[in-house]
Parts: sequence; C-alpha cells; structure tokens
Amino acid sequence: MIATALLFLVTACLLCGCGRPAGPATYELSGQAAFDGQPISFGSILLEPDAELGNSGPGSVADISDGSYNTRAGKGHVGGPHVVTIIATDGTQPENPDVDNSLFPPYQIKLDLPKENSNHDFDVPKQN
Repeated sequence: MIATALLFLVTACLLCGCGRPAGPATYELSGQAAFDGQPISFGSILLEPDAELGNSGPGSVADISDGSYNTRAGKGHVGGPHVVTIIATDGTQPENPDVDNSLFPPYQIKLDLPKENSNHDFDVPKQN
C-alpha cells in the first residue's frame, strides 16, 4: 500500500512538472547606478523585455541602495533586448503625498542584455 502511494506521488510530480524550473532561464544583473556622476542613494531599476524587438518573458526589478544594485534573487532578466527604466528619489518619506522627491523623471534606455550573469553600470545624465 505504501509503495503504491509512493509510486502515485512520484508519477504525479513528474506529470505536474515538479523539479523543473518554471518559465525561461533568468540571469542576475548588478552594478553601479549614478545620476550626473554621483551615486544614487535610493531607487529602482525596472528591466522589461523589449516586445518591439521580439523579446518576451518576465520583467525584473533591481533595488538601488547607496549607488549599487542587484536583481532580486531568482528573479533576474531573461537576456536579449530590454527597456530599462531607472527611478530614483532622495530616500526621504514625504509627509504630504503631493510632494515629489524624485531626483529626475523616470529615465528609459534600451539595452541588449547578455544571456548570462553580468554587470552593467548606469549613469543617468542630468537633464537641463
């Protein structure tokens, strides 16, 4: 009876895909993030596959802290063409929700990311 239950459990796992990674392979990205040459204290980097260039898959987020960033563990990018959006604030919590503490408007660039773990530094230019 126990052997039958164990066989059923193993078969169910194989049919359901237990043990296989869900979704496409993802890769870690890390590096430095700056604004006008100065480290960004607090912010986020959003990595979205560029559908216009035929890339698809899950997006990824990297938190910026003291000028450095890393994609979240197990939640990296899929490689290939991406639209990268960088958002940064001064790190304060405004008392009024109408106060915008952004250092700059959301900054977007297109970037072809390698299909491997890698480093890339970003320097958002000061806009006049």
